[in-house]
Amino acid sequence: MAALGPRLRRCPVIPSVWDDKGLEQVTRIPVSVVYLQYGGLFTIAEMSERIHAVHPDASVFFHIDLAEGIAADETGVRYIASCGVQGILTTKPALVEAAKKNGLPAILRVFIQDSRSLRRAVQLAQRCGPDALDVLPGPVVPEVIGDLKEHLSQPIVAGGLIRNEEQVLTLLKAGCRAVGTSKPALWALNAAFRDAAKNAAANKPST
Repeated sequence: MAALGPRLRRCPVIPSVWDDKGLEQVTRIPVSVVYLQYGGLFTIAEMSERIHAVHPDASVFFHIDLAEGIAADETGVRYIASCGVQGILTTKPALVEAAKKNGLPAILRVFIQDSRSLRRAVQLAQRCGPDALDVLPGPVVPEVIGDLKEHLSQPIVAGGLIRNEEQVLTLLKAGCRAVGTSKPALWALNAAFRDAAKNAAANKPST
């Protein structure tokens, strides 16, 4: 994820794609990272190809826990690695470790409901060492991101219950590297973020 930093600053909204309609919409907007949250044995490679045909530099992370016809184990991880995706998304620390063993980046998804689940999330991330931590629900992240950053060095991605642009901006200002959402109206914000980054780079004084 470190190599994704500059691109995520340009396009910090991560589309969470749940169906073919969403997949088609992703091909019409700027993206740096895409979460594929559907598909399986006979479709994942084709879906990855469709995204990369339009966004050759995009990183596609497949949610292995939701895979159809693919075992959620190390064999499944190896198969997914052969399908042209750049990483996996999972709630299972063992799959993060399997991905690392096979040279595949992995994002660990955690759910924060209370102080106990916050401590548990930190412990899991420390144990399995994901490339990034995807934290749900999004609205709680500004309240806990300080605790997460105190103990973890991984980038924080917020997701779940992200309904409007104000929430996206609040989360990015709070220190999230990116925001994941299934709402296409929010995916479109990447165009504005990209243009702002280009303008900032163009106006930067030369040294």
